[in-house]
Amino acid sequence: MRETHPSQTRRPAYLPADVLDDDALYTRRAPNSVRRYATTFPASIQPRVAIRVTRHQEPPPIQRASRLTALDPQTAPARPHAHWRLHWLASVGLGMLATLLLAGILSALLHWWQGEQDSMQYGYPRTFQCDQDVRHGGISHFIAENLHGHIFIIEMQPGGLTRTKIYQGPVLLGEQTDLQPVTITFQDVNGDGYPDLIVTVNQQHSIFINDQTAFRPATPADHLTGIGG
Repeated sequence: MRETHPSQTRRPAYLPADVLDDDALYTRRAPNSVRRYATTFPASIQPRVAIRVTRHQEPPPIQRASRLTALDPQTAPARPHAHWRLHWLASVGLGMLATLLLAGILSALLHWWQGEQDSMQYGYPRTFQCDQDVRHGGISHFIAENLHGHIFIIEMQPGGLTRTKIYQGPVLLGEQTDLQPVTITFQDVNGDGYPDLIVTVNQQHSIFINDQTAFRPATPADHLTGIGG
């Protein structure tokens, strides 16, 4: 508590001068800046006590190594990737499909290569020529031609072009029939001693019988003995 300055005391004006010097007669007033606080509390009012509860931190639980590695992507082991397996029937089907595709490609390549070889050998239109003595008055020159699917055979003799003959062979049907080469061979198929004419197109044979002056298509009455014997 701060002491009061003597200048702050009041002296009664009605007291004599000799009494005015008595300090016991002065009433000292506490300055306004001094406040007093009660140090005791009523029984009905008790001060509140604040209790701070401190929770002791326990050590962290021990985790399994597998869990720790799973949480850390750098130390986690690489997981094996799941392999997608086909059913064996699907594997067989894919293999058959691949085989069919390969067979189709090879077939197309072989067909193209065969056409190129035929073009180099027979030209276009496909033409075949040969000389043969068929006992028609000398050696005859034969020309077999595939003209847009129509087969024609021409027989002519250099010494007598007026005796030139043209024989009409089979008519081919289908696509790209004009690319089929035609060949001719000679063989006595009826046993009369004269060579007969055999026209071959796409492994199909057409027989023309030699009647000693020209050729005519064979009939069932000719009693053929076979081809290639």
